[in-house]
Amino acid sequence: MPALVAWLRAPRSEAEPGIWRCGHVPPKPESVDSTPTRQLVAGALASGLICWAFVAMLWNNYLGEYWLWPYVAIMPDSTRGEMSWVVG
Repeated sequence: MPALVAWLRAPRSEAEPGIWRCGHVPPKPESVDSTPTRQLVAGALASGLICWAFVAMLWNNYLGEYWLWPYVAIMPDSTRGEMSWVVG
C-alpha cells in the first residue's frame, strides 16, 4: 500500500477542524495558577532595573523637559509656578 493511502486511512482522534490530528498527542495540562519562582524573580528584577534606569534618566535630565508637557498641561495655572515655561 502506498504511503499516501496508508496516511489517508490512518485512524484519527476527534478534534476541532483545522487541528492536526494524525499522530497528534495533546500536551499535558499545565497549572495556570502557578508561576515558576525563577521567572517571577527575574521579571521583578528586570522591571525594577528598567524603572530605576528610566527615573535616573529623568532625574539627570537626559530625556530633556518634553516629558513634563502632559503633566504641566493638565495642571491649573495657579499651581504651575516656575513650570509655566514648559507649555509655553
